[in-house]
Formats: sequence, C-alpha cells, structure tokens
Amino acid sequence: FLSSSELLQAKKKLQDEEEAFEIAKLEYESFVNYVHPMRIEKANTTLKRASSKLEESTRIGVIKIIRDRSLLDHARAELLDLHQQLKNAEAVLLLTDIRAPSPGIVVLKEEFRNGLRRKPRVGDQVIRNQPILDLPDLDSMIVKTKVREADLYKIGIGKSAAISLDAYPQLYLKGRVLSIGVLALSDSNKMGDEKYFDIRIGLDHGDPQLRPGMTARSVILADRVNNKLSIPIHSVFEKDKKHYCYIKRGKNYLLTPIQLGASNEYWTQIDSGIEKGDEVCLSMPSKSLIISDAEKGTDK
Repeated sequence: FLSSSELLQAKKKLQDEEEAFEIAKLEYESFVNYVHPMRIEKANTTLKRASSKLEESTRIGVIKIIRDRSLLDHARAELLDLHQQLKNAEAVLLLTDIRAPSPGIVVLKEEFRNGLRRKPRVGDQVIRNQPILDLPDLDSMIVKTKVREADLYKIGIGKSAAISLDAYPQLYLKGRVLSIGVLALSDSNKMGDEKYFDIRIGLDHGDPQLRPGMTARSVILADRVNNKLSIPIHSVFEKDKKHYCYIKRGKNYLLTPIQLGASNEYWTQIDSGIEKGDEVCLSMPSKSLIISDAEKGTDK
C-alpha cells in the first residue's frame, strides 16, 4: 500500500511528466512545421548558390584553360621563331668573319663622320657599303699627292715621276701618273682660295721598306727639253703680262723682252730674246744701272 504522501508525490511526478511531454510535443511540432522546413529551404538556397558558383567557376576555368593554352601555343611559336632567328643570326655571324686573301697589313679606311675625316672607332654605326678597312698590296704601292691648279696643264696620265721617302732619304723610287682628280679641291689648312687636284702615282717597283701611310715626296717629269737655251727662273721678271730679263752689258743691265718656253721650279726655257753666253741678273738691279735698247750703245 502507498501512503498519502507517496501518492501525492506520484501524482506530482506524473503531472510534471505530462507537462514535459506537452512541451516536447510542441517543440517537435514547431520543429517539424517551421524549423525543419526553414532549414531545408536555407540548405537548398545555399546548395543553389554553391551550384551556381561551381558552374561559374567551371565556366571561368574552362575559358582560362583555353586562353592559357592559346598563350602557351603562341609562346611556343615565338620560341620556335626566336630559335630560328638565333640560328640565322649565328649563320650570318659566321659570314662576318673577314679573312684576308693574302698576308699583308690592314689599314683602317678614313671617312667623313660628323664633318670630320677620321678612321672608324669601336661603337660607330656601320653604314651599308661603307668601306671600313683596306688591305694594301705592298707589291703595287700607290703614292697619293696633289698638284696646284696653275700647274695642272703640265701633268698628264703616264708622266714619269721620282719618289723619295722621309723615312728613308737614301731610297729613290720611280713611278708613273695613274690618275688625276676630276674635282678642284681646297686645302682647309691653308689660307686663300688656291685650288689643287689629287694625283695618284703608281710605283714601277715596290720595296720591302715601304709601309702604307708613309710621307712621300714626288717630282713629276712634266716635259723634257734637250739642247735648248735656259736661264734660272729667278732671273725672269714680269711687267704688263710680258716677260723680261736683265742682261749684263758692261757695268749696266739691259732690260730685254724674252719669250718663255717650258719651265720647272728652277729653270725656264728661252725661245727668243737671249743669246747663248749672255749673263742675266738673278735679282732686280738698281734703276741707275738699267738701260734700254736705245741706250745699250753707251754705259751710264
């Protein structure tokens, strides 16, 4: 048998359990009817977002892969082209080796650059068809010289010449005029308007002592006159575009017109006006000693 207190306790417990059951029932119904659907809807929404993001990521990834493959193919093509360019450049580089056809001396070619005539230097830009160096043939050397415009008429192709060298004063060589420049040039190192023409003289025979760039002095045989009367060039004077000389007559000097022929730096040929054996004055005599044709019979 149960006591009344135990019975009350049992009823109280049953009432508590019934209340707990009702609360649990309400929570269950709320979960089933509200919470669970909301969670499912939220999960579905999240799933849709994730699926959409996955699709977008997949699409972007595919596009990026295609683009990267295109870039890779382009890079490979460029790499192959660069390899071919390198191969071609190496082949061209082999062709730039300059080999002399024979033993000799290499001379850098002087050209005008920025207004200055100079030899090429490291770092200069190479111009197409630009001569850079010469390989002179020491067995056929050429002398480069020049002649004044006033003396050009004396020079001709084939004229013989005598050449001496400052480096070897005892060495004398023979040659002939090969060419005469077609343009009159000015010497920038000299004052005045005097013109000159370039002359090229070819040596008849070379010499082992010759080197390109040496200083040479040349004498060109313009003409040869045999058995003709001649006087020193310093004894010829000019007045009114006529030539005269002073012939000694006793203590005086006779002013005599003369006709000149061929001449050089020291002597001139006389065609008329002087006889063999006449003495001529090498400088202008004093006016008191000069006589004319009318006075030549008397001495002053």
